[in-house]
Amino acid sequence: MNNSKKIFLETVGTEIKSPSVRKMIVTELEYHIDKEKQRFITSGMDEKDAEEKAVAQMGNPVPLGKELKKLHRPKVDWWIAVLFIMALCLGFLPLMAIGGNLGFVPHKIIYAIFGLVITGGLMLFNYSKIVKFRWASYLGGLFLSFLLFLFPTAYVNGFPYVELGPLAFNILDTIPFFFISWTGFLRDKRMNGLVLCILYLIPFLMFAFIGNILAMLLYTLILIGMVVWADTARPNKIYLLLMGAVGLVIGLATRLKTYLPGEYTQEKTFVYSNIQEVFTHANWLGMGGDQAAGVPEAHTDLALVTIIQQFGWLTGLFTVIVLFGLLVRMLFIFPRVNDPLGKVLIGGAITLLAFQTFYNLGMILGIFPLVGVPLPFISYGSYLIVFNAIMLGLVLSVYRRTSTFHAIKA
Repeated sequence: MNNSKKIFLETVGTEIKSPSVRKMIVTELEYHIDKEKQRFITSGMDEKDAEEKAVAQMGNPVPLGKELKKLHRPKVDWWIAVLFIMALCLGFLPLMAIGGNLGFVPHKIIYAIFGLVITGGLMLFNYSKIVKFRWASYLGGLFLSFLLFLFPTAYVNGFPYVELGPLAFNILDTIPFFFISWTGFLRDKRMNGLVLCILYLIPFLMFAFIGNILAMLLYTLILIGMVVWADTARPNKIYLLLMGAVGLVIGLATRLKTYLPGEYTQEKTFVYSNIQEVFTHANWLGMGGDQAAGVPEAHTDLALVTIIQQFGWLTGLFTVIVLFGLLVRMLFIFPRVNDPLGKVLIGGAITLLAFQTFYNLGMILGIFPLVGVPLPFISYGSYLIVFNAIMLGLVLSVYRRTSTFHAIKA
């Protein structure tokens, strides 16, 4: 690089603080300078004069750098940010309805704040660097899985927990580790189909041994959503999709057997009868009566039923619209992302959020069996908020850098 071009690009770069934005802008400017330089050389100018003239055409580097900094400043997708905050706020409604158990509220506040911090932090994080942590994340998830399998400190509803001071972990808390690891594995060109299938099977079998079907389903669905859009070899993609399809069939078959004659228990019939009772008597502004009367899992799996019962159909519909809004916005962003890694991350996030939302709604309506699939951000639980916050944070990170890249290309 000759001095005139080098000095020009360095001067422009000093006005731009973000390293990733600076690199993209400098690369784009260098491309335009070289293109003009080649045009001048073709017209008969020598190389040095051609470069100086091409650089001079770009203008004063200082005001240019300031203008480019202002123009290409990373943007926040405020639609997702606002809908996320609204969903977190709506998540307090079921707790208000079960008024006697106010001990849940402080924990929910902590989870909500933690979720906001995670989302904001990941939004500022360069998502492309996540691939560096693939093995650390995978081994971390396996370590926690084996810890839960071999050395549980408590059992809740038959599932093992490990308590470390004030923190308690269950098998669902390992899924974010595996999600991060697969973003890297799917980008690693050295991975062959056999290795990838083995890497998929190990966590899946751990979830099966522990007996958490929900973990099996979430893990498999997220992987399928990522593989579909991954920039990986076609044979690897086929192997993983086949393995994922088999895992999905196994997980769903295990749960759908509850619909077989003789296995549809009196308890489940009672639950659906109570849900139907709520829907029958609820009005647009609430049903009144005893708080969350007759609704089991009123603050977790059936949180939406509790909202409809105590706050009415309008509030329930608004809650569903907020969650659908998040999905629609991510679907709007998805086709505008050209980076394969960005597509993988958003594809996984859409799959996760869509599965939770639609299955929970189908479960409430009696279309799907009662598996224990929570409603994103609305149902009570730490892993639910943290995991979905990680997903939204990465989506915001992709959008933030995608909007910058599109501005530069324009």
